[in-house]
Amino acid sequence: MKKFPGKYFDKFIASTIAVSMLCISMPQQMMAENYYIQSDKICDGLDEESTQQAQEFVQGVQQLIADGENTGVNVIVKSTEILNDDSATACVDNGYNDLYVFQYENKEKANAALESFKNTDGVIYAEIERELSIEDEADEEIKESRLTNIFDNSNWGISMMHMQEYNAFVESVGKEPEENVIVAVVDTGISEDSNEVFSGRVLEGASFTYIDKSQGGLSFGQNKYSTTNYTDDNGHGTGVSGIIAQSTCENVKILPVKALDAKGSGSDLAVYTGVLYAITEGADVVNLSCGADGQSLLYEDMLNQAEQSGVNIVVAAGNESQNVENVSPASIPYAITVSSIDKAFGFSSFSNYGSTVDFTAPGSNVLLINYKGGYKTSSGTSFSAPLISAVIAELLCANPDFTNDEVFEIMKTNATDLGEEGWDEKFGYGWIDMENLEDDVIPYVVVPDGDVNGDNEVDMSDALLVLKAADKDVELEFIQQAHLGVYDGEVTVSHALKIMKYIVGKTQSYSDN
Repeated sequence: MKKFPGKYFDKFIASTIAVSMLCISMPQQMMAENYYIQSDKICDGLDEESTQQAQEFVQGVQQLIADGENTGVNVIVKSTEILNDDSATACVDNGYNDLYVFQYENKEKANAALESFKNTDGVIYAEIERELSIEDEADEEIKESRLTNIFDNSNWGISMMHMQEYNAFVESVGKEPEENVIVAVVDTGISEDSNEVFSGRVLEGASFTYIDKSQGGLSFGQNKYSTTNYTDDNGHGTGVSGIIAQSTCENVKILPVKALDAKGSGSDLAVYTGVLYAITEGADVVNLSCGADGQSLLYEDMLNQAEQSGVNIVVAAGNESQNVENVSPASIPYAITVSSIDKAFGFSSFSNYGSTVDFTAPGSNVLLINYKGGYKTSSGTSFSAPLISAVIAELLCANPDFTNDEVFEIMKTNATDLGEEGWDEKFGYGWIDMENLEDDVIPYVVVPDGDVNGDNEVDMSDALLVLKAADKDVELEFIQQAHLGVYDGEVTVSHALKIMKYIVGKTQSYSDN
């Protein structure tokens, strides 16, 4: 298990951990309250053995909220010792991650319980769950007919980052991703029928709705949750998901996790259990275009679990023109934090900045899919984050075995610097041009064909040419069409031997593995 390698260590040292909630599309700020920590132990990670417990915890919390009908006040406690409180009206406690959720009739009783937990042995942290809401900025809706041959029905940032050109490159070298890459969007859901780009792109049978209580909560069986209505009735989630769908190949599937309602309102537990659900469903990337002022170790715990489970977490920096150290989860070191730029590569006036910003991406006046049909323009780091989520998904399509650190290093190494030379608190390491990433993925996307001389036959002449290239008797460029030995510019005798083995039927692959 990794703890603070590379970027995570730097961000941990540089940042002040803070958590609360605000959904990043010109959101309403909220102040943190009743934060408490007694030790620095947070989480041991989510392994296979604890998956069942995690699923049951998600179900229990969802049912607790549904039964409470939003009248109860929840206190979240992490404790290494067994806890009990007879004054609570309900409790979720199945042993998962040492977490307890106690529900009380009112805030007065919840505060009294919180004070009691502060003096209880074994308590690691305790906090009262908070509500959150979003407040979208005014959007200009654009009729689809106006977009023909102007925007190509696409976000301008997608074009600037050459997302679609990268997909064409991968296709041109004959590589088809071997497996799906799952991007979980924890947001307001998706309106699939709003645009054809979502056709075949939403992960079947794995959606999760936290908000829709009309269906009586979740039913649990065979380690799966029942799927409920995740249709977006706010628009934010559809806009975020549309960017990912437009930017990526068909093997990238979106897992809709509806944690926010029609008003953009939700809670700490809704987002926490939504991310936890995404982890148990095999998400490779989680996009969190949400956050808020304040502190909550529950969120740090959440992102720690995702990181240690090999899940890449991408979060929006926020839209308050303030230091990101005051906002979370953007300030938490386990996340990849994204700020916003405009069409002139300038820093968006609304974007947050600070020591935990990793990358920047287009977020000013971007074109979004409207959940009611057609398109609209909007601004916010909410729409910068999914572009970076899309970049990560594309890298994992090339090589599913890339670790979180390898993905981050590829992006960091190939980022186009903006602002001050090197990393800076506004742009991070810069913006990502997918064309710069092609060299790093060539070893994983090219299909070796062995036909070095291009005569449509694989025979001894091809092997001899490779041997000459290895001996520097022919130029490397001459054999690049064979996709052999071009990784890092090296041509070796082993490539020629593999062609010979193919000729005599001893191998079916030219890979250099």
